[in-house]
Amino acid sequence: MNTKDLVLTSALGFALTAGAALADNPVLGGPMLHLLISQNGNALEIDYETPVSGPVELFQYPNDTYTGPAAVLNGTYYNAQFGWLANGFFSLPPGSGVFVQKISSSADLRVYNAFDFSPILGTNGSSDVWQWTGEMTHNWYAADGPGQYTATYRVYVGDATTSQPLAGWGDAMLTLEWFVPNDCLADVNADGNLDATDFTAWIAAFNANDPKADQNQDGSIDPSDFTAWIANFNAGC
Repeated sequence: MNTKDLVLTSALGFALTAGAALADNPVLGGPMLHLLISQNGNALEIDYETPVSGPVELFQYPNDTYTGPAAVLNGTYYNAQFGWLANGFFSLPPGSGVFVQKISSSADLRVYNAFDFSPILGTNGSSDVWQWTGEMTHNWYAADGPGQYTATYRVYVGDATTSQPLAGWGDAMLTLEWFVPNDCLADVNADGNLDATDFTAWIAAFNANDPKADQNQDGSIDPSDFTAWIANFNAGC
């Protein structure tokens, strides 16, 4: 992205519902959730095109096996609903571009490039900085098991060669969230075992208002969830 004017140039046509896997055609995971990037003077701004309430679910499709570069998703829980999208025209200094930098991320969350499935944003030793081309880009986010996953990103204007931020330009920050549901509700720490450590984990989740504490799944976290956790624990998994 070395040109002065940055515009949306193309769209991706990924499947929105599960089906038989076809080579490099994984399932997007649901409706597109666009992250709108816009320029306001010498600053970038970012917002959701459609409001997102709560984390987005990462799905596993056990009957789907991908070939070629998409095989990095085999056996994982993944989702590509979040997509970077230009909101209007950009007028950037010559030789500059728009970059996304990982500020923090759950250790087990992996990110792959939308087009070639190469690891990006710190995955498998890749750079924490990724240059966005200005195209609508739905990267792939993947994890191996149940849990809550987050990633905080900084979006900035930088030198197209060195990726260093340009002086005098404001950046934007956002945090994305995903989850993989735990099929065994009482296994609050998701270690695959039911034991006393799950009680400690439930207390911590209750105090933090974490969704894992909602053991009766009524959408509220209150003392009734303790009784529900005991029942779930005794029922086993």
